[in-house]
Amino acid sequence: MVAEISVVRAVSLRLFAYPLRTLRFRLPRRTQNTRKERKGSKRTESFDTNENKSMKRRLSAILFLLAVFWITAAQTPRPTNAKLRRVTGQYRFRQDELRNSLDVLQLAGGKIKFQLVALWVSHNNPENIHNGELRGVVALENGLAVYESGNCRITMKFTSNGVAITESDENSDCGFGVNVTAAGPYRKTGSRKPKFDF
Repeated sequence: MVAEISVVRAVSLRLFAYPLRTLRFRLPRRTQNTRKERKGSKRTESFDTNENKSMKRRLSAILFLLAVFWITAAQTPRPTNAKLRRVTGQYRFRQDELRNSLDVLQLAGGKIKFQLVALWVSHNNPENIHNGELRGVVALENGLAVYESGNCRITMKFTSNGVAITESDENSDCGFGVNVTAAGPYRKTGSRKPKFDF
């Protein structure tokens, strides 16, 4: 009987000790795995943080380049010739007794060919007409064309819908008749290509 009790006790101790040994053996593994998981999560978080920083730097660089491009484009003056693609056409000036017309043909190489006809028509006698005429080929730069011949000088400043013509002074000699002047604001009335005989 005593021997049987001893055997039972021994078996019970062995059965009780086995889970303890198993538990003692497995606990370090769990702790080790947990530590590895924590290290791995830290590495993942560090990688994500570095990736986010890299993306932020790239976005900042792109935004900086876009800002520089926008500022440069805003400060760069737009070419005036873009507005002068339709300089070719017919221009008219009517005021009081003046009846002036200007035909312009834009040429390659930044030049224009023009013909200006200026008329003065008397109110009292419509048949009393004084006239003047200019023609030639001049350079066009930034919407400005200057014609010079001897003591005659006129300036033509083109806009999107007309041209303003000025003479150098009242004593300029362009061969015009009495009361005739080329100066005035001309309105654009057409865009057809004129035909010249010169």
